[in-house]
Amino acid sequence: MSLTAVRAQVATTIRTVTGIGTVHEYQRWSSTWPRFLELFKDSNDKINGCMITRVRTPEEESGHTGQDVRAHELKIICIYGLKDEDITEIYFQDTIVEGICTALREKRTLNGTVRYCSPPSVEIVDIRKFGNMLCHYAEIKITAEEMEKRKA
Repeated sequence: MSLTAVRAQVATTIRTVTGIGTVHEYQRWSSTWPRFLELFKDSNDKINGCMITRVRTPEEESGHTGQDVRAHELKIICIYGLKDEDITEIYFQDTIVEGICTALREKRTLNGTVRYCSPPSVEIVDIRKFGNMLCHYAEIKITAEEMEKRKA
């Protein structure tokens, strides 16, 4: 397998979540806030998106099997437009964040892409300002383990 395949399966899994917006398979940035926010607009023109990035990949030998275990630690960053009168925090927390956690929890091998995917861990839930736009912000971490055949 490969990091590319792992990341693609994480994105595929996240895209099944009810209410999810745009899902990027890499960390997006722009030199201007308006352009950055455009990257996260959903079909209803609302800021609602996620991006996936690798934090690190420690690797260790798997005994005398001729294989190494690669543990891809991935971070899923979620951004959702805040509108207090619409009670967006509850929607963001209960539908988006918990929906992602449930979807990942149910795909422990990421459709056969890895030997094991850890349960999701919600590491950060916050309110952040992007340009002049207040947004809900969350980071969810998982570790996806794959076996890599060692070359002689």
